[in-house]
Formats: sequence, structure tokens, C-alpha cells
Amino acid sequence: MLHTPLTVLIVDGNPADARRSREMLAGPASLAVPPMRAITSDRIPDALATITREPVDAVLLGLPLADGSGLEAVRLIRRAMPGLPIVIASPPDAEELAFRGVQAGAQDYVIKGLDDGRVLCRAIRHAVERAALARGRDALLYREHDARLAAELASVDADRARSIAESLGRRASFLADAGVALSATLDARATLATATRLAVPMLGDCAVGFMARDDGTLESVETACRDHTHCGRGLAEARALGTCADMATLLRRAERNGNFVLNGTGAVTPGGSSRRAQRVVAAQQWMLVPLQARDRVLGVLALVACGAGRQYDEAELELAEAYAVRAAVAMDNARLYEASRRATRTRDQVLGIVSHDLRNPLSAISMCAVALRDFDGHAPRERERLVTTIHTSAEWTQRLLGDLLDIASIEAGRLSVAARPVDPVVMISHALDLFELTAHEHSLRVVDDMPDVLPSIMGDPQRILQVLANLISNAIKFTPKGGTIRLGVAPSDGTVVFSVADTGPGIAPDHVEHIFDWYWRATHERAERGTGLGLAIAKGIVDAHGGRIWVASAPGEGTTISFSVPVVTSSPPKARRAPREREAAVPA
Repeated sequence: MLHTPLTVLIVDGNPADARRSREMLAGPASLAVPPMRAITSDRIPDALATITREPVDAVLLGLPLADGSGLEAVRLIRRAMPGLPIVIASPPDAEELAFRGVQAGAQDYVIKGLDDGRVLCRAIRHAVERAALARGRDALLYREHDARLAAELASVDADRARSIAESLGRRASFLADAGVALSATLDARATLATATRLAVPMLGDCAVGFMARDDGTLESVETACRDHTHCGRGLAEARALGTCADMATLLRRAERNGNFVLNGTGAVTPGGSSRRAQRVVAAQQWMLVPLQARDRVLGVLALVACGAGRQYDEAELELAEAYAVRAAVAMDNARLYEASRRATRTRDQVLGIVSHDLRNPLSAISMCAVALRDFDGHAPRERERLVTTIHTSAEWTQRLLGDLLDIASIEAGRLSVAARPVDPVVMISHALDLFELTAHEHSLRVVDDMPDVLPSIMGDPQRILQVLANLISNAIKFTPKGGTIRLGVAPSDGTVVFSVADTGPGIAPDHVEHIFDWYWRATHERAERGTGLGLAIAKGIVDAHGGRIWVASAPGEGTTISFSVPVVTSSPPKARRAPREREAAVPA
């Protein structure tokens, strides 16, 4: 963590953007502790003169520049002041240019207009800290290499000295080539797969690349082996690390201080001052190297040396660590790029909803209002129809706006849940009352299925009812006339499980995993137009209650969506009411 004020050179041809960046670096909302000192320049020649005559900790390069020297500006700054961290500020429509700037040598990029200063200041601090670590690491490597080379040159003959120099050259060439190969893709998994394959045979006889999941577990993404005949045992042990009980502890330790060692018994012990891990097993050695960027472990690279002919020494460990830093930075860049693309897609989807789904009800309201203004009073039924259309359109608009607000709350982790003891029978009864008329209009039969006794649940009744309403309305949308919708509720392992089952067409297996995604819509011919938000919001509400939601469906067999809510501790059972059935008359 940096505790001294930073001096940031803002290079931006847009005076308004430069002024806003300066305010964010100095303002209280920026979280800059202490606030950063900003100096500005609108041209690259002036900026180059500034960094050569006064101390600057980082450069904030705003794109596009007035003289069009975007990527060339990165190269010129790096040439004039090697190691000076550069953060690019890009408008939303120039992200690809910003990413190419990162590939050209910038440490990071941010999007203009989408930040109150927090992301910008965090990016600059991380860039400065990363540059400081790189300088310290490079200086240490240079000193150690120089000392090792000098000692070797003093004690061995010319052939041995030549061999050492060639080895150092091969390692430097390996790291340089790896940096190019690792930056060739914008997919984090593909980058990890490339890093795993490139590691063999330079860093080990076999390698396994693990991707860190959000829950702290590891997923094996790629394996590489020079000779499966002799490395089978080592490869099997490396694969088994993904399910190792101590792996969560190892990842937490790596995130905290970047080092850990497994000894021969598998216990966790401090690993000294170097960011690496090593374990010796009989005639095999292997290293566990965290792939860490921005204080987050993105994955782990397991490197195995099979047989007694190869032993990991300090130089091998340093090379593996330097390689892991490059792999982690490439993975982090790919992850940030994908996150930016998702944010752009989400923005476009929201704009599509606002422009299309809001336009229809607003147009209906406008047309009906004009008709009412010119109404002559001789057709009361027509007047009632116009008023009903306005009311229905306004309700649809309010529901859509409510869904968009719920999305923002769920994604920000601020969804309001006022939990208290709730009778699940009452929830089912309210849901039945809400949809009785709708079911009648669609000629559907709605029944409930409840046991004799049920415990109270700990939940927000309005939010639980919102989930039930989303599931029931979804079932009505896809169930043909004459079909049945069944509402169930039952106790299960400290929770109460609600379920909504329909006799609709079911869901294709390749669609099941997507039904809780934002903006996902079914493509079945019975599907009415919707926003694709209802089930995603339902999942967010259930998650906020500490429960889970799942689906069981098959084409032609209907769909059942269930969700669980924890029960109230030491809650007395509630007596259930008599079973009820809601049936709509099928028109003759």
C-alpha cells in the first residue's frame, strides 16, 4: 500500500476530460490516501519534456489524443522513461485501442465517464505498486545473476562460462517469447492453457494449469507432458492438487503474502521471502506457483520434474516465478477485457429494453390520451377501453423500471431484504390469489400441494412473493390452454422448498443452464416477449436469502423450478390450510 503522495501526469487532448481526471485524483470520493498531485499536458512533446525534468510516479494517458499519437505515445513514454507506469483512459467506443495500448506496454486502462474516481485511483495505485515490485525484482535478479556469473567465471573454465551465459540467454529468450505468446489471446482460459503448454519442457517435464473459481476451489484447465511413460505418477499427483483439502489455505496464503511451501508430510509452512512453492517426492520434484494479479489469485501452475536427472534450484524457482508473473498479467488483462465486453453488452441490452420495451407502452398511453382528449362522450365502453389501456401500459412501465432497479441492486450486492419469520402457507395463498384471474383468462388449472405441517421461514415476504410471482407468470406464459400449474412447498434439511411446476413444452438441455442469466429469453414459439429479467431477479432474491434455486425440465415433459429458503431456528410447525384448486373453465 502506498502512503506517500503520488504525482500523476495527465496527458489528455480534451480539456474537460483532463479537468475531470484531475478532480477525481484530488477529490474525497477518489479514495486517494493521501490525494494524488496532478499535472496536465495536452501534447506528447510537452509530456516527454515534463517526465524528463521533474519526478513523475505515473502517467494517465487520455485517448484519443488531439494529434492522433495514441499507441505511439505509449512507446515514446516507455522509451523516454523505462519503467514509468502508464494507465490509459479511454472512451467507451475506443476500448480496442486501449487494449492494444496495454499490449504495447501500458499497465492498465479505465473507461471514461463510467467511474467516480475509485476505479481510476485504484488502477493508478496498482500500476505504481506493480512497477515498484518489478523494479525491485529485476534489480534482485540482476544482482543475483551477476554474482552467480562472476562466481562461476572465477572458478570454471571458459567452456563452463560459455554454458552459463548460454543458459541465461535461453531463459531471457524464453521469457521474452512467452510474453508475446501469452498476450496473443483475449480469453483467460486460453491464456492459462497456453501458459501450461509453454512451461514444458523449460520449467518442468509436465505441467498442470488450474483456474481459481469464485468459491476458492480449483478447476484443471490444461495439462502438458513431455513423456507420459515416465511422468505418469508426477502428472497424477499434480492433477490431484485441484481437490487437495489444503488448497483453499494455500490460496489465501498466496493472496496475503504470495509464498507458501508444502513439506513432505503435506503440512503448510512459511516459504521465506520468495513467491514460490516446492515439494520433493522421492525422485520427483514439483513447484506450485500462484498466478496472482491485483492481489487476487487467478490460478495455480503445478510444475513437475520427473526423475533424478533434474533438480529445481534457486535459478529454476526464480525463472518459474518470473514466468508466472507474465502469465498472471496476461490472464488478468484477458479477464478485464472480457469484463469490459460484458459491461458493454449489458449496457446495450439495457438500452435495447429501454428503447423498445418502454416505447410500446408509452406509445399506447400517448395515443389513448389523444383519443380521450378528442372524446365526444357518446361511447362509454370505448372510453373505458382507453382508460384500461393507459392503466395497463403504466403498470407494465412500472414493472419494467422495477426490474431494472432490482438488477442494479443485485449486481451491486445492495438488494434490500427485510427478513422476518414468515408462514410459507400464507405465501402460497397470496400467490394463488394474485394469479387466479390470469389463470382463468388462459384457461389453466392452478393447484397447490402442501404437507400437513410446515415450519416458518426466515424471509422477506414481499421478496418471496416476488419470486413466486415471477415463476408463476413464467409458467403461465409457456403452458398451453387446458394445462396445469402446480405450486408445491415442503420442508427439507433446515429449509422450506417452494416449487412451481407446469405442463408446458419443457426446456431443451442446452438451454437449462442459461435460464437464470440476465436478459436470456426462450426461443419457443409460445414465448411471449419479455425482458429476460424475471428468473435472473428471482435467483438474486433467493441468493440474498441464503437459499438456492434450480430447475428440472425436459422437452415435452414440462418444467419445475424450485427454490429453498432457510427455516426459523426453533420455529414451531404451522398447521396447513385445506388444499385448494384454482381451475379456469375451458371455453366451449
